[in-house]
Amino acid sequence: MHVTVLTLLACAHLSIASKIFFTTTSSTIVQDAGSVKLRCALLETGGEAVVGRAVSNTSYDVQIVNSIIVLRGASEIVATIVTTNPPEVKADVGLLTATGTLHPQDPSDPEYLELTWSNPGVNQAKTYTCEINALDLLGRAVTFEETLTLDYKPADTHVNVTNSTDLETTVNQLKAEVAEIKAALEALKVPHFEEGLVACENSDSWSSTGVSGYKGITKNVFFRSPYRTKPMVNAGVTVMDITSSLDIQYKVIVRDVTTVGFHLVCETWGTTKVNLISVRWTSNVA
Repeated sequence: MHVTVLTLLACAHLSIASKIFFTTTSSTIVQDAGSVKLRCALLETGGEAVVGRAVSNTSYDVQIVNSIIVLRGASEIVATIVTTNPPEVKADVGLLTATGTLHPQDPSDPEYLELTWSNPGVNQAKTYTCEINALDLLGRAVTFEETLTLDYKPADTHVNVTNSTDLETTVNQLKAEVAEIKAALEALKVPHFEEGLVACENSDSWSSTGVSGYKGITKNVFFRSPYRTKPMVNAGVTVMDITSSLDIQYKVIVRDVTTVGFHLVCETWGTTKVNLISVRWTSNVA
C-alpha cells in the first residue's frame, strides 16, 4: 500500500500499523468432515508495536508486500504468492487450492494468501507458519510471522458402531422375512410326485441271488428330478407272463432308495419261469 501525500506521512506513522493475521476455519481436522481453510493476511491496524524482523506487527504501515509463504513444520513450503506470480501450490497437489493477491484493487483491502484443503486428513494435521515479506517506507526488509496448529480427530466411531448395529438388525429382519416367504411358496407348490414302469423279462438270463434255487435281476431306476429328501417308493405288478408246472413263485422288492433313485429287484425260484413281469412304481415326498 503506497503513501502518496508526504505531508500526511507523520500522521500515518502514528495512527496506522501493519499486523499479520493467520486464521483457520477449524483448528481440528475431523476425518471425512469436509474442507478446511487457512488464511494469512496483512491488515492495517491502529496502535503501537515493536519494529523489526520476524514480527507479528509493526507500528507503521509497510510500503510493499513482496511475498506470502505458508510453511508446514520447519521447512516444507506448502504454498506461495510473490509479486510477479499468482498463488502457487507447492504441496498436497490435487488436494489443495490457493487463492490470494498482493495487489488489491482497493488499497484498504489486505494482501492475503488463502489455502483450502478439500478433504484433509492426518497428514495435514501439523504446525503451519505464515511468513509475509515486505518493505517499510525506508526500503528496509520486514518479515511478519505467525504460526498455528491443526489437530486431527478420527470420525466418531460410536456413531459408526451404532449405525452398524442398526444395519445388522435390519439385515437379520429381512433374512427372516425372506425365509418366511420361501416357506410360504414351498407350501403352495404341488408335492413332488413321480411314477414309471419297469420290465423284468426272461428269467432264464437272471443271476443267482446266492440262495439255493433263487435267481433275480436288479433294475436301476432314476427319478426325473432329485428329491430334497428321501422319498417313499411303492411298487406293484401290472402285467405278468409266467410259465410254471407247479405254483407261481416270484417277488418284487424296492431297495436302496435315495433322493435320486432306487433299485427294483425281481426274483423267482423253483419251476417258475418268468417271461415278463411289468412293475409300476410311484414315488412321493415321505
